[in-house]
Formats: sequence, structure tokens, C-alpha cells
Amino acid sequence: REWNCEVLLYSEEERESIFRHVVESADAFITRVQPGVLAEDTGFYDMLGDLVDAGVIGLTHPGAIRGYGSKDALVKLSGLPFTMPDTAAYRTRAELVEGVCASLASSGGQRVLKQNRGSDGAGVFRVVCTGEAPADAGTPYSLDAAVRVTEAKDHASEETTLGAFLDKCAAYLTGPGCAVVDQRFLPRIQDGELKLLMMNRTPVHVARKTPPAASDACVDAFSATKGAGAGTTLESPANHADLIDPFLAILPRVNMRLGAFAALPLLWTADFILSEDGGYVLSEMNCNCVSIEEERLETLAGTLADEAIALTTEQKVLKKCVVFIEPAPEPGSPPESMHIIKALRKLSGWDADVVSFAADKVDSIRAHVEESADAVVCRVPPGALSPEAHAALLALVQELAASGIVVVAAPDASAALCNPASVERIAGALGASSADGERAEDGGEELEVVMVGSEPACLADGSALTAHVAALKPFAAALGEEETAAALGLGHWHDAAVYPLLWSATFKPEQGRLALVRISKEPVFSSYPHLVPRAA
Repeated sequence: REWNCEVLLYSEEERESIFRHVVESADAFITRVQPGVLAEDTGFYDMLGDLVDAGVIGLTHPGAIRGYGSKDALVKLSGLPFTMPDTAAYRTRAELVEGVCASLASSGGQRVLKQNRGSDGAGVFRVVCTGEAPADAGTPYSLDAAVRVTEAKDHASEETTLGAFLDKCAAYLTGPGCAVVDQRFLPRIQDGELKLLMMNRTPVHVARKTPPAASDACVDAFSATKGAGAGTTLESPANHADLIDPFLAILPRVNMRLGAFAALPLLWTADFILSEDGGYVLSEMNCNCVSIEEERLETLAGTLADEAIALTTEQKVLKKCVVFIEPAPEPGSPPESMHIIKALRKLSGWDADVVSFAADKVDSIRAHVEESADAVVCRVPPGALSPEAHAALLALVQELAASGIVVVAAPDASAALCNPASVERIAGALGASSADGERAEDGGEELEVVMVGSEPACLADGSALTAHVAALKPFAAALGEEETAAALGLGHWHDAAVYPLLWSATFKPEQGRLALVRISKEPVFSSYPHLVPRAA
């Protein structure tokens, strides 16, 4: 292809010289580093981010490596097809203990726990409770419960207590981006895991990986890794159209949830397991250092080179600027979004500005956004604009979305949420799932929850949600579903991050669950400064 390339071996000591060399000599970089290979990878990812900031194309972008390559991607994708609603990510020991004890009780005494960033089955465990279940259905397991734990890496098993095992898992909670992901065990893993290899947006092949049968040496055999003895058969994507076609259809929504990157990873995989009802479940994704089976390597090398060149030459270089659209502030007052603008500049190096919307400024606002920004964030409370001005804003933002500008917080989202009928519509979308999770005591006080986008963030008094995380999971999952957006009249936004950056929902304990009572207008960031970095 007449492009030059070279291999650089990373070390922390050579970081600065590697950075200078790549900036001076390269158009793009491709990284091949498995999680866990570097004892400390913060400096490595900082360097990759600096390279992107310097204008070098990342194949794959470092944010996408973490987005697509971390196990908590499954939580971020909750509500989309192929996902399971009872998947959780724990970032503190208290969340880990409370969540796992409860999820084991609701899943028949077995779960799969995974460290957030690992490879080849390291830190992935099948946990099976071997003692008696709690007398009352739904009662969490105690930390003294006997468990058998099997690691996917090599099927090594041990008998221990739940508490002792969770103490070991706590090691996976230290460091940036660390977490433990809790998933339902899928018995049909014995029929084989389908690993779909993707080259950017193109399916390459499907590897059917079949775990070894259970034996006296490993009664809980479940792993489809090479180290555990799994067999592999390569199959054509054409043989799996029932899986691949609907997965490709949701890729824009997947990318939006995981970071809205200009391109999907150069080479990545998505793993699927059959559920007991015969549907496919997304069990994991990876894009850190994806391997290609030796028999396909020579065939795919040229195609991979062509794709890398195409992405380098065609990929949009982000302007790294966000425009906030909001009503004109009171004279002498700063824009309401100034808090998050400062956070964007400080935390990510992105620039941002605010435009005060007026119907007679539509053309100039459109030109400004298209010339300078990657995204618009709409922060216009219901009633802040006249009906005519609001219609003009809605039309403008829809035009911007059609031109490729990312829309965050749709301009009609606040009005749709605050419509009195919305509570009933969301309750209908929740359906039976609203009774899942933690049971609430009937007759308790109302619980007002502050939301960031579609995620519960804190209580109205600013305190943590720790005691209510499980009970709020069905609500957060329902918000991520296309049917909920459609029920609220927001289905036309498709891939947009529909919901306001900051809003609140109030619940009341009722019939053993948290029932949605009302939805409130957007709070202000000045009341919740600790949420500003999360919103940014």
C-alpha cells in the first residue's frame, strides 16, 4: 500500500520520546496492549490521549479502547437489544457486597463476576453457592455462605466463603476505571459462545468457541477461553444473519452510549451466548489487543491495512468543542451552564461556549455550531421560550443532528418528561420489571432522585444512592429503551442522548417497590457541584 509503518515497544521511561517521535512522524497509531500487561497503564493512556490532542488519529481512539474494552460497557448498554437488565457494575466494596449478596439470591445461587479490565479470562469467575439458600426467597445471601468459585482463565476452582471471595475481588476496585461487573450465568454457554470479529463496522467472521464438558476436575466448566481448553470453529457471518443483522442495526446507539467516537474500533469483538429462551445475549466486548486466528491472518492482513488507511484519511478530526444552547440569563448573571463548561475545559481539554437562543438568530447559531462544534447541549426549561421560538429551536437542532452534530439533551426532552402523562407512560414502559431489585417498605417517605442523563446520580439532598441502587435499576434500564423514548414522544431522536443533563424523579415505596410519582424540571448545577464532572 506504499505506507510506512513501524513498531514501537512502550515503556514508561521512553514515554516522552515515543510521544515526540509519533507526533513528528506519523498520521495515525495502532495500539496492541492487553489489559494487565502494564503494571500501571495510566501514563500509557495519558500519552495516547495526548497524541490524539496533537492531531494523530487513534486506531483505536484511547477512549474507545476503554469504552468498548471494559466489561462495564454492558451496564452502559443496558436497555438495548442483546443486554440483560440485571447486569451491574460495582465500584466500592460496599456496593460489591450488597449487590452480589442480593443478585445471588435472585439468580438461583450463581452469578458470573468479572474484573472491569482483563483479558483471556483472568479475573472472570463463575460463583456457585453450595450451601443452603436463605429460608426466605429474595433474602440476600450472607457472607458466610459456602461458594465454589471457578476462574475462566484456566478453570481453576476453590471452595471458600462468599465473604472471603469478595475480599479478593476488592483488589479489582482500586485505580482509575476499576470495577467488578456482576452478570447472570447463562447455562447455554455449553452450546458455545459466538465471538463476532468486527473490522470497524464490517463483520469478518464468527468464531464458535465451545467450553470443555464438566468433569471431576472441574464440575463448573463454563469458559470459552483457550487456556480453559475450549475448542474453536470459524464460521461465515452469512450463517448468522439472525444475530448479526440486528446487532449492526444498533451499532450507532452502541457507539453513542460508549462515547460517540468518530469511528468504531479498528478491530474488535462482541461475544454472544444463547439465553434459555433461544435469544442471543451480549456477554462481553473487547478491542484492546484482539487476536486473529492464524489461518485467517494472511488473508485479512491486506484488508486490515486498507481499513486502517481509510480510517486515517477519512476520519473526522474532532473540533473538541461543545455549544450549549439556553435562554438568555438575567442581566448581570452568568450562564447556567458555566459550571459544566469550566469542568469540560479542566477535565478533558475540550472547549465550550454558550449561545442564548432567539428565533431571529437561527441562521447565525446554525453557522456557528457547524463551523466550530462537535455537539450541542440543549438546556431550555419548559416555558422559557415562546411556542414559536421553541418550534424554531427544535427545527434547528434536528437540522444540526442530520448534519452530523451530536445532540445531547434534546430540546423537547424537559417538556416531554414534565408532562403529567409521562409518569404513567414510563410506569407502563417499566411493566413487571419495576418490581425487581431491592424491596422498599410501603408507606415510607418520598424519595427524590437527581438524574444525570438516564442515570440516577444522587438524592435531592446530595447524598449517595447506595441504599437504593438496586431498586432504581429497572427505572434506569427502562429509560435506555427505545420504547420508552417513543412513549414519551422522543423516538425521533434515535441516537441522541435524549434526556436532560440534570433532572429529578420522585418515587414512593409502594407494594414492595419504588413507584414513580412525578418528574421535575431541571435542577441547577450550582446546587449539585459534585455532579458537574460526571455531567461533563
